[in-house]
Amino acid sequence: MKKRTLLQGAWLVAAGLMVRVPVAEAAAPRSDAAVGVIKAFFAAYSRRDVEGCMACFDSGSDVFAYGSGPGEKRSGREAIRQQLLADWAQTKAARLADTWHDVQRDAAISWIASDVAVHVVGADGAQDLEARATFVLRQRAGGWRIVQMHFSLPV
Repeated sequence: MKKRTLLQGAWLVAAGLMVRVPVAEAAAPRSDAAVGVIKAFFAAYSRRDVEGCMACFDSGSDVFAYGSGPGEKRSGREAIRQQLLADWAQTKAARLADTWHDVQRDAAISWIASDVAVHVVGADGAQDLEARATFVLRQRAGGWRIVQMHFSLPV
């Protein structure tokens, strides 16, 4: 269970060597716009850029994130910000790659299911893991933003 121990208490969401991608505009095709937001979040997470991560979330107070650790239920922007900082304090580096995703949309709501390859470096060394993530995004005048996310490690 060494793999599980390293990630306990952290909902790792990161990406490879991507440059900062602006949050996709509403006029873009649905898959590009929705996936663009997620990729921007992954890139910001891998840089440990809390402001870049938070720019991908909706500005309202009704945002929520589930993590992989017990009790990791974060409601509101500040709680999510604090979880990001806690994640980074537990690892030396983390990178995440979307290996498959499915995007669905109904009017101003999109949802994405994603298989994720995770590379994490912690006190016990480097590990490669498979994870799953889901996102719900809402479209507003400023484009698509995350309102809910869930990151988990399959058992």
